[in-house]
Amino acid sequence: MVAYKPHFLATIPGGIYVNECLQNRLRRSTGIEALQPLHRLDRVTAGLVLFSVNPNTRPHYHHLFEARKIHKTYQAIAKISDGENLVGQEWEIKNCIVQSELRFRMRVAEGEANSHYVIRCLQQTSQKALFELNPVTGKTHQLRVHMQALGWPILNDKYYPQLQPLSADNYSAPLQLLAKELQFIDPVTQHPRRFSCDSNLSFC
Repeated sequence: MVAYKPHFLATIPGGIYVNECLQNRLRRSTGIEALQPLHRLDRVTAGLVLFSVNPNTRPHYHHLFEARKIHKTYQAIAKISDGENLVGQEWEIKNCIVQSELRFRMRVAEGEANSHYVIRCLQQTSQKALFELNPVTGKTHQLRVHMQALGWPILNDKYYPQLQPLSADNYSAPLQLLAKELQFIDPVTQHPRRFSCDSNLSFC
């Protein structure tokens, strides 16, 4: 099963978000108690999440993520500096991401690369740009960390580049990061699968 997760909804139960999470909402609406997500999105990130409904085949789909055989496409809108000409350019990023002094934040460090993705700029204005991101790895916060490290922090990010004071969710200004598409060869049927959400980040 593939589901769209809106901004500010947790993927699985955790902390204060026990009942109001995507997993439990789907279990209630479908009656499938065995339903489990095969990967996660940050609570503040929107987009597609792939779920397993059959425990017997679940390991095959977990292996897709472990073997990096799922092609993921994200969209992000980020701040840029006036005068930058980025449209049509592409960057391949490989570096080492580790936990920072604050356990819920990550940072780029010296060491063997453990994160990898490709970024392309699709559109831009004088102050912001729309990027397509294709992660190869799935490290915590890697897209958010990489974008701010490149000097293009994602709009409305409360963690990067600077940690913002704790505040209520602002539903009118969500993090501008969207998990747009998933592609893979189904390990059970061997058929190609492609799922894309109709939603797009608003860029104007």
